[in-house]
Amino acid sequence: MISPTKDMFSLKRFFLPFSCVQEIVEAKSLQLVGIVGIYPANAAGDDIEVYADEARAEVVNKFYGLRQQVRAPGCVAGAAWKSRLGSWLIFWDGW
Repeated sequence: MISPTKDMFSLKRFFLPFSCVQEIVEAKSLQLVGIVGIYPANAAGDDIEVYADEARAEVVNKFYGLRQQVRAPGCVAGAAWKSRLGSWLIFWDGW
C-alpha cells in the first residue's frame, strides 16, 4: 500500500542534495582550488626518482614501490623519451 506521508518524505530526502547544490552555486559560497604539478622523473628499478630540474642531476625525492615496468607493444617512445611524474590536489574553501 502506498503511503502519501512516506512517499513525500522519500521525495524530500531524494531532492535535498540537489537543492543544497543549487543553493551553493547561487550563493557562490564554495570555492574550489586546484593545484597541479608535473615533475621530471625516471624509473630506478621499481622506484621512481624525482629530480630538481630538467638536467636530472639532483634527486630530490624517491617514491618506493612495486609497479609493472613493461613496455607496451607498439610503443612509439624511443630512448630519448623523458618521464614525468604528475600530481594534483583539489580542495574547497569557504564552506
